[in-house]
Amino acid sequence: MIARCLKSYLCYQMKYLFLISTLILSGSTVYAQSDSLHVVDVIDNYWVRDSAGSVEIFQSASIAALMDTLIAVEVPIEGYRIQLSFGKKEEVNEIRTEFLQQHPDCRAYVSWLQPNFRLRIGDFRTRLQAERFKRGIMDDYPNCYIVRDHIEPFSAEKK
Repeated sequence: MIARCLKSYLCYQMKYLFLISTLILSGSTVYAQSDSLHVVDVIDNYWVRDSAGSVEIFQSASIAALMDTLIAVEVPIEGYRIQLSFGKKEEVNEIRTEFLQQHPDCRAYVSWLQPNFRLRIGDFRTRLQAERFKRGIMDDYPNCYIVRDHIEPFSAEKK
């Protein structure tokens, strides 16, 4: 019994010793391959053009007609807007005019919520887009906040 245990122990030790020696020898062969190509040599062999490319889109007439229909219908989707003001009509319109002079590319929407008017701006698909825009106008409109609202989808793609 003791002889069998001693034999299995020695067999285990031999396997362990063989594994260690194999790892050591394979590590030294990895460093022996130093004549490889460098990235700079590969990049230098390619010729880079400075000319502009062109893209052609081939589509059937039915797809173009479908896109025109979708743009004409303007189905609202869920998104985000930034609410700048809530109050009397004159105050809201004054803030709207001031805002549009500073940001002519951003849409402004005045709506009536009894008994006041509210001014909401932008058509943002994600809250992140709205947060980025809000950060840019916080100095002028410190009380603005982001609200979920129905947005116009194709004006949001221009952002």
